[in-house]
Amino acid sequence: KEEEKQEEWDDEPFYFFMNFSPDKKYILYSKNHNLYVKGNQALGMDTTEVQLTTDGSLDCSYARYEGEGVDEEMAANAVWCPDSRHAYMVLEDYRKLHDLWVINSLTDKPTLKSYKYEYPGNKHVTQNDLIIIDVVDKTVKKAKVDKWNDQSLLPVAVTSDSKLVFFERTDRTWSKVDLCSVNTSTMEVRELIHEVDLPY
Repeated sequence: KEEEKQEEWDDEPFYFFMNFSPDKKYILYSKNHNLYVKGNQALGMDTTEVQLTTDGSLDCSYARYEGEGVDEEMAANAVWCPDSRHAYMVLEDYRKLHDLWVINSLTDKPTLKSYKYEYPGNKHVTQNDLIIIDVVDKTVKKAKVDKWNDQSLLPVAVTSDSKLVFFERTDRTWSKVDLCSVNTSTMEVRELIHEVDLPY
């Protein structure tokens, strides 16, 4: 029976780009820059679409790639935990960045392209939030990780029981870094290691 279910799941081309949970029961995806979840029909799960977020936008998107067809379902930028219940991601907010304009000269007819870019010395840079997703409770929570202005966040590992997600927190000048953990159930954030490496 498991082999039949797997074959049925493999025959679902509509799902090929989506983000399946490790047990293949849930699918995380993005639409209109927001985060959605539904069950995998091939495994008998409820396929009702549930919208998890409403704050997504073009320059602060839950999608893995910005894309042009925002009304279409596309891959989410989330990473699953081993328990197939929790997932996590860093939400990057580019809304206050300046536009950088470039000419794409590799096409038959050159086109003008733009994207958000951090110029040296800019007042505003990319803002990072660490997001913890629970597909059973249908919740999306931002971990309270603020310490420095304009800090960067980088998830590095998750425990095998999915209780803790470890991440690095770095200040804007890249002279201070913390190794921290966040509990996926309680959202408790702990600073485990703090290091300073001042320039020169």
